[in-house]
Amino acid sequence: MDNNSKKVSKPPKFTFPSDRGASLLIFVLSPVISFFTAIRHYRLPSSRNVIWFFVAFYGLTMISGVGNSDSSRYREVFLNMSNSSSLSLFSDVRMDIVEPLISFVISRFTSNYHILFGIYGLFFGYFYSRNIWSLLDIVKNRVNKKGVFLLFIFAIIIGFWQLNGFRFWMAAHIFYYGGFKYLIKNKKTGLLLIVSSFLVHFSFLFPVLVFMVYLLIGNKIKYYFLFFILSFFISEIDLGQTQKTLVSIAPRALHYKISSYTNEAYAEGLTLEKENARNWRFKFYPKAIKWSAVLFLIGAYYTSRKILPKYLLNVLCFAFFFMGMSNLASLIPSGGRFMLVSYLFVFGFSFIISQGKFNSEWMTKIFYITAPFLIFYAMGVLNSFLPYFGFSVVTNPIVLLFYNSDTPLVDLF
Repeated sequence: MDNNSKKVSKPPKFTFPSDRGASLLIFVLSPVISFFTAIRHYRLPSSRNVIWFFVAFYGLTMISGVGNSDSSRYREVFLNMSNSSSLSLFSDVRMDIVEPLISFVISRFTSNYHILFGIYGLFFGYFYSRNIWSLLDIVKNRVNKKGVFLLFIFAIIIGFWQLNGFRFWMAAHIFYYGGFKYLIKNKKTGLLLIVSSFLVHFSFLFPVLVFMVYLLIGNKIKYYFLFFILSFFISEIDLGQTQKTLVSIAPRALHYKISSYTNEAYAEGLTLEKENARNWRFKFYPKAIKWSAVLFLIGAYYTSRKILPKYLLNVLCFAFFFMGMSNLASLIPSGGRFMLVSYLFVFGFSFIISQGKFNSEWMTKIFYITAPFLIFYAMGVLNSFLPYFGFSVVTNPIVLLFYNSDTPLVDLF
């Protein structure tokens, strides 16, 4: 027989099991391994759900008593609820009812705060995973190296470890999820999600109003660009007058919240806390992503705006407007957090651009210019969340039935 006619048999190529049962088995044995496996095999239908349930598992194991963190207050209020027979949900009138409602319901069944944070993680993880895969679903081909890096930055802007501040960051992911649905897919349910975000955190009335104004104005990109540039020249504002103005026009239910978030003593306290607790890396890494986002937006304006399809032009216009408004809001204590929400739109847009025909030589150059700064930003972010990781995160759900350690993972090294 002719040797050329012989077929050389090759060993079968290993592929990760695609069935849900295998994914579930790996998760039960090691959620951490399943997390990285899901990232590696992101095209599998089960991958997004693995990330979703990993965030819930992280919530079960999260260290909730780090300093004066929001999670410490959630835990304290929850324990008070669980020890009380009162059916009263709130001690004051409020609009953001989701977090206290969840806490109240869980407190009727258990006083274990780990379960509370696990439930928080279940809600948070759903929107976190869906926001990441909403971008991946747009890209039909394999994601290139630039896209992998930009998606990584997108994923850590408001990472799952921000479960520590559940109310605000959960609202942020809901707002982005709704905004993406409406701007990219023109789904009216996106508007309902956008509006519902303020039920999770009252301050999201601000981005909701910004979005409504955007809908009224439409895609006037030149005006948005000019406003965006102008917002960076505003450096001084009378904080006391801002408080009086906001209180005068806001509903009574928001007066206490506005006063506490805008008073000058609170501003000085935040500044002092940052100066005492953070070294130079923590002072500069937020600026690294801010100016990277600015370069991406300006680059897109000058090189891509005339060739973008409508759905991408929607995102670019809103990103300009929202980042400009967030830049103004950052002059008020705690208002700077909206900058991170605006970055989701900027880097979501940048990821999509990097994968298609709408990319340009200048956008590629901007990517390589900003990459070192974004790496610096990533180092700062990853360093800041480590204290919230408990040792039990490297175990599995079976072990948690018997033991859940409150020892931070970093204390073991």
